Amino acid sequence: MIGWDGRAAYIGCIMPTDFQSLGETSETTMPANSASAPVTPDKLTIARLLILTAGVAAGLRLFALDVASLDTFDAWRTVASAVLAGLSLPGPLFILRWRRRMPVGLGGLLWLALGLGVWTMVPPALAVPLDDASARTCLFIGMPLASLWFMSALLLSGQLRRGIFSRFEPWTERFGLGLGLAWSPLGIGWLFDIYGEAFF
Repeated sequence: MIGWDGRAAYIGCIMPTDFQSLGETSETTMPANSASAPVTPDKLTIARLLILTAGVAAGLRLFALDVASLDTFDAWRTVASAVLAGLSLPGPLFILRWRRRMPVGLGGLLWLALGLGVWTMVPPALAVPLDDASARTCLFIGMPLASLWFMSALLLSGQLRRGIFSRFEPWTERFGLGLGLAWSPLGIGWLFDIYGEAFF
C-alpha cells in the first residue's frame, strides 16, 4: 500500500498534467459555430451560376421580347431590367435554404424581397400580351425604386459599410446587396422621368 506521503507525491505529479490535458480538450472540442471560431461562408458554385443563368434567360423571355420596337434608351433599360429581374428570380430558393444555417442578413433580405416581387408578377406577365402588360410596368418601376429606397436607407443608417461586402460574408448577402446597387440607377432614372413629367 502507498502511504499518505506517497499518495500526496503521486497526486502532485499527475495534477498539472491532468489540468493541461483538460485545457487542451476544452480548446480542441470548442464548437465550430462559437463566437471565437470563424464561420466558413457559403460559396457561389457552378451549379448556382447555372441557376442564375437560367433565371436571366427566363427574365429576358418574359419581359424583354419587344425591345426591337423601342427606342435605344428604353430598349437598354428594358433589357437591363429583364436581366436583373432574372437574377432576382432564384433569390427565394437560395435564401430560404441558407436560412437553415444562419440568420438572413440585409443583403439576403433584399434578394428575398426582390425575388418574391418577380415571382408575383410572373403569372400576369404570362397571361397578358407584352403590349399591354401592366405587370411588366409595375415590375420595371417598382423594383428599381424599392431597391433605391432600401439602399438609401442602408446608407443613411450607416449599415452600408465596406465590411458588408467582406469575403467572410455569405455570397447570398453580397449578391443581394449587389442586386440592390444594380437596380438603384434604374430607380434614379425613373425618378427623373416621374419628376420631369410632374414639374416640367
